[in-house]
Amino acid sequence: MSTPRETVVLPIRATVDQTYQLVPCFDRIARGDARIVEVPRGAFFGPIGVAMIAAAAAIRIQAALKPAELRLAEGDEETRRFVREVGLASWFGTTEAPRREGTLAVRQMTTLEPLYTEGVADLLAQQVAGTSEELSHLIQLCLNELLQNTFEHARSKVGAVVHCRWYANSGNLRIAVVDAGIGIPAALRIASKRGKIKFNQLQRLDDAVLIVDAVTKTGFTSREGPRAGGLGLKHLHEIATSRGGRLVALSLGAKVEFQSRGPMRRRTPYFRGTAVELDFRAKRETQ
Repeated sequence: MSTPRETVVLPIRATVDQTYQLVPCFDRIARGDARIVEVPRGAFFGPIGVAMIAAAAAIRIQAALKPAELRLAEGDEETRRFVREVGLASWFGTTEAPRREGTLAVRQMTTLEPLYTEGVADLLAQQVAGTSEELSHLIQLCLNELLQNTFEHARSKVGAVVHCRWYANSGNLRIAVVDAGIGIPAALRIASKRGKIKFNQLQRLDDAVLIVDAVTKTGFTSREGPRAGGLGLKHLHEIATSRGGRLVALSLGAKVEFQSRGPMRRRTPYFRGTAVELDFRAKRETQ
């Protein structure tokens, strides 16, 4: 049986490795083409997937379009519990309150809120054994930097959509920030045209190369003006990978996963924005 045109069926998995599967769904939800968003039985989405779905709903709301209906399989209480837990239901016209178990409800932000990011870091430190005070402080700095990057560079009309989840058994914390802005490669190309970045043939480099440069090269930024930047993506990448974690960035036509052994690149459907996920290993000693 074919799926009606007004229905978008989400992938059954949208963890960090499968995020590219969400891009066509993101576009249809955001544009308003879809009246129904169908969640398959047993579906599970990682922080980056949850934030992408919520960001698409936020774009729709910003455009004053009617919220789509989130439809789950009848009797699928496990998926219903997950959707309620991560706070997705509220983005699709329901008033069901989220339940905090291993996650914080997905949230939209348009300005940096230090009290919120401090609260996130403190809560994650309480939930995952091995999260030291130093690491808790680093988590707050990293979240602040991801948000500040969005507010300064992305030109996102919906700001940033944030989702955090902790995994007590494996001892890791994952934070995803998604926007609907111009994308990392586009921001760097614009900066190059203005003379901010002086690299030959920058306009000819593909999206994956530019994402790698933004994350691994010192001073490779689209930040305006003479003032110094914050931690920068390079430092965020080093903090995560030094503890056995990773940084994943999906923007425009590419997704790059940064681990200690180096970046892994993948071409993807065109994503109108940037999605970044940081994975911190609380129990891992810094290398």
